[in-house]
Amino acid sequence: MQRNAINGYRRLLATVRQLSRLRERPVYDCGDGVFATVLPGGPTEYGQLRQELLAGGELLWERSAAGNLFCCFSSWQDGKEVYTVLGCFPSEHSLRVLYCQGGPMPERLGDAPTESAGVTLTQVCPDDTAANFGMCYVFSLGQGHFLIYDGNGDAGNDHDRLWQCLCRDTPPGERPVVDAWILTHPHWDHVSGPVQFAKKYGGMTDVRCLLYNFPSLSVPIQYREIGSLATARGLWLNELHTHLPQAAVYKPHTGQRFTVGTASVEILYTHEDLYPHGPLAMNDCSMVTLVTVRGKKLFFPADLSCGKACRMLAGRYGDYLKSDWYQAAHHGWDTEALAFYPFVNAPDVLWPLRKRDWERIQSFPATQVMVQEMTAQKRRFHIAWEDDISVEL
Repeated sequence: MQRNAINGYRRLLATVRQLSRLRERPVYDCGDGVFATVLPGGPTEYGQLRQELLAGGELLWERSAAGNLFCCFSSWQDGKEVYTVLGCFPSEHSLRVLYCQGGPMPERLGDAPTESAGVTLTQVCPDDTAANFGMCYVFSLGQGHFLIYDGNGDAGNDHDRLWQCLCRDTPPGERPVVDAWILTHPHWDHVSGPVQFAKKYGGMTDVRCLLYNFPSLSVPIQYREIGSLATARGLWLNELHTHLPQAAVYKPHTGQRFTVGTASVEILYTHEDLYPHGPLAMNDCSMVTLVTVRGKKLFFPADLSCGKACRMLAGRYGDYLKSDWYQAAHHGWDTEALAFYPFVNAPDVLWPLRKRDWERIQSFPATQVMVQEMTAQKRRFHIAWEDDISVEL
C-alpha cells in the first residue's frame, strides 16, 4: 500500500476517534485519497460532530435534502489542505464521514453564460451496427458550452457523432467548450467512448473539468468486475488525462451541488454510500445525480441496478426524486429501479437502448412496467436506438 494511503488511514482514524468519541471503527479506501467510515446516529449526533468539526476547521458549505443533512469542512494537516464531508441519513440512522486529501470541488464549474436563449438535451444514439452500447447525454448550455454525461463505448464511430453534436451548437470558428464531463461509472460502454473522443478531438475541444468517483481496487469487488475497474483506472483514465491535459479532475461526493452554466447538479449517491456492503458491482458504483435547468428536473441514475442501492435511494429521498425527465436506469435491463421509479414519476423518459436489445429485455420487471406505460401512453418515452434525440428544455 502506498505511503499516502497509509497516512490517510491513520489521519482518518485519528479524526474519527477524536470526533465521535466512539470505539475505533472500520475505514474504507474509496480511491483517489478518499477514506470513509460509517457511524450510527441521527440529527443529534450529526449536530455534535458538526460542532467539533467547526472547532477545528472552516465550514465550506452546508445543505439539506429530504431530511438528509450534509456539511463540508476544510482544514490543514501536515501543511496540506484536507477536507471532511459529513452526511446524516435519518432513514438509515447513519452518519458517513469522508476524509479527502486535497481541496474540494468548486461550486461553480466553467463560465457558460448565465442567460441563454435555451438549453438543449441530446441523447446520443450508440452505433448499433458496430455492436456498440452505452449512454451519452449532452446538455447544450448556449454559446458553445456543454455539460456531458458519459460517451457510449468505443466501437464504431460514436465519438464522431458526439463531435458533430457539439459542433452543431458551437458558433462558427469557435472551439466547443465542455465545462464539465461526468463519467458515471467505470464500465466500457460509458468510459471508453470519451477516450476515443479525447484521442481524436481533444486538441480541438476545450474540456474544462472531468468528474468521476470510481472505487479503489483495494476494496472487495465482484470477481467479474475486477477487469473493468482495473482497465478504467489503469488505461482509460490515464488516456483521458493524457489527451485532455488541461482538464481539472474532481471526485464528487453525496450531498455536493455545483452549477454548470444555467444547470445545477446535485449528487445524490456514489459508491461511498454502499460501504460496508460488498463485494461491489460496477453498475452500483454509478454516480446518481439530479440536474435542474430552466425549472426542469432531470434524474440520472446511470446504471444503478442492485436492490440495496435502489432501496437506499428510495428510502433516503422519496418524493424528493420527483422529476420532469428520467433516464431509464441500466438501459432498462436487470434493474431494481422499481424501488424508486414511482417516486420519480417523470412524464418523459429517456431510454438509452440499442434496437437489437428490445426483444430480449422484455422479461425484466422494470422493462415490463415501462412498456405497459408506453402502450397506455402514460408517459412519453424517448428511445434513441436509430438516431439522436434532442429536446428543448
